[in-house]
Amino acid sequence: LGPGDVAITNHPGYGGSHLPDVTLIAPVYDEDGHLLGYLANRAHHAEIGGKRPGSMPPDASRLVEEGVVIAPQYLLKGGQARWQAMRELFTQGPFPSRSVEENLADLRAALASIKAGEATLRALSHQHGRKKVRTYMQELKAYAALRVREQLAKRAKGSFSAEEKLDDGSALAVSWSFEKDEVRVDFSGTADVHPFNFNANLAIVNSAVLYVLRLFLDEDLPLNEGLMMPVSMILPPGILNPPFEEDPALCPAVVGGNVETSQRLINVLLKPQNPKTPKPQNPKL
Repeated sequence: LGPGDVAITNHPGYGGSHLPDVTLIAPVYDEDGHLLGYLANRAHHAEIGGKRPGSMPPDASRLVEEGVVIAPQYLLKGGQARWQAMRELFTQGPFPSRSVEENLADLRAALASIKAGEATLRALSHQHGRKKVRTYMQELKAYAALRVREQLAKRAKGSFSAEEKLDDGSALAVSWSFEKDEVRVDFSGTADVHPFNFNANLAIVNSAVLYVLRLFLDEDLPLNEGLMMPVSMILPPGILNPPFEEDPALCPAVVGGNVETSQRLINVLLKPQNPKTPKPQNPKL
């Protein structure tokens, strides 16, 4: 991504959540051509195609049935917008959008927020200097990582496991392994790829782990990737890490994974217990 470029995608195989959530990503350069950082906007579209209006069909089994799939591409290239290409994308395919003009208006609004962010970041750089702005960006991540490490160091060491099941019996398993000021989160034992739309992906799993880490901290910290620096994950292929082929017709459906599996995943992440500790017996009434 160079000056004037803006990328767009909603593809869950490239960091997206589900198809109605469309993401724009843009680099920001100062007047001397130095990269200051990146901006992103992710916003939910009320309609983006699919088997049913609203783009969240409960009976979908393939990604293409959930709406228009936007593989990573340019919305702007060198400052030149590709609105006609976007219009064609929203109107073609087996399940096109029912609200193309609204989609394009939403993208223009998202792009306006990117432009506002660019202006703000450049103003910060102009006022304080590029090096100082970049230093504080790094320090915010380092501080978040430090606070997570401090809390992890206080927790009981060892491995703690838990499992939950979706209504159809699909297992979500997790094991937290705490050592010193780091933690490993292992999802081995979790169900295989789901035949319908309850598949999540790495972005959803990262979000769930991030959420639980912030609950561990119980303080208002800036949300950034520093929170995940003390964390390593083992995420086998399956319902939480399905394969995504180039052809959306061959990709698993994900919309239920975004809104249902994600919530159950939070449940299982919050209740690990040491498997060596016997469970208390229910008293007789």
